[in-house]
Amino acid sequence: MLPALLAAALASAVTHPPAVQHYRVELRASRHIDRSPTDTTGGDYHAVAFLSATRRDTVGGQVGRVVIDSVTCAGTGILSMAYDPSVGRASRGAWYDVLLVKGEPETLPKPSLRNPLTDALAQVTLELFPPARRKSAVGEMWVDTLNIATASDRWSETSPAITKWKVISAGGDGVVIEGDLTVVVSVTGQVTATGMIIGKRTIVVTPAGVVRSATLATTQQMLAAAQSGTEIRAPRGSTSATITLLGETP
Repeated sequence: MLPALLAAALASAVTHPPAVQHYRVELRASRHIDRSPTDTTGGDYHAVAFLSATRRDTVGGQVGRVVIDSVTCAGTGILSMAYDPSVGRASRGAWYDVLLVKGEPETLPKPSLRNPLTDALAQVTLELFPPARRKSAVGEMWVDTLNIATASDRWSETSPAITKWKVISAGGDGVVIEGDLTVVVSVTGQVTATGMIIGKRTIVVTPAGVVRSATLATTQQMLAAAQSGTEIRAPRGSTSATITLLGETP
């Protein structure tokens, strides 16, 4: 009897590694700066990334870990250097820890390796962890807020993001939730800017709480001025992301 009980205790103590979800992400964006009614400069970029996502339990809740398995990118115009293919190659292996308070992201995660590409993908990582308070009945609605704060030696940025969610459809194979996103952006430092980002988030979630697919589309309009200058510029842009679950491994 004792050996059997000991074996059962040891079996129950074995910790199994968390399941890993594998995703393909396609990201497209354009950025333009209106210097005057007749002077505009800009560029765009395209990236395809393959990401792995897991969750682990901690004292404060869960932490989601997202790893860039591989990524390619290319940019044009003013974004050609920031999204040069070499940036994609250098970004492989970068990771993000997404703090899930009560099951939901509370802050924008910081990549282990920072560059324009990994910073852009940080926003996409949030789509891989659906709201824990999501409802299951069609038409149900709720609101969540994400605190975004970044800083560098040149400026600091705060951008509270509010998403108004609604259940679009629900069934035995999961739910589809759609969110209207509003972000108020404020930048201070060597550059002072203010503006707004608006967009739409759509997430398809399995009954097990895994994101099967997701889309993100945003537009941005800003007014900006250098600290030492009087010229006001109007940066604007758009971003779209398509996320597809490729599979899951135990």
